[in-house]
Amino acid sequence: MRLLILLPLLLAACSSANTALNTALSGEIGSRYLAGASDTLFSATTAFTGPVTGCGPTTRGALSTDGKTFAFAPSDGTTIIRGTVEHGRVTGATTPPGTSFTGEFNGTTITGTLTRPTCTAKVTLTRG
Repeated sequence: MRLLILLPLLLAACSSANTALNTALSGEIGSRYLAGASDTLFSATTAFTGPVTGCGPTTRGALSTDGKTFAFAPSDGTTIIRGTVEHGRVTGATTPPGTSFTGEFNGTTITGTLTRPTCTAKVTLTRG
């Protein structure tokens, strides 16, 4: 008897969950995911870390990449530089523009230059 009373409630809950899932997957990310497209949300990433020297005290930067795009935090993470990876080079800038980073892969190391409005820093990041 209890099951007969609860069954309509369970069916309604399942229908609502299915509608919510279909709605979520109907957006751009959902359709790309269902189509099997590569997206940075679903791709494996590689991390690089190392010193950033030449603009005040030495800081520790961190860069993560999926092989096509990257995000680089040159210090404490308040500034994030996003960009692209092409032919062994990384190039990116902040939005709005003001700080940029260019570098190149040398095996397991990325060496590059961080350019800020007031100074330029050298960057050496190793895979880790």
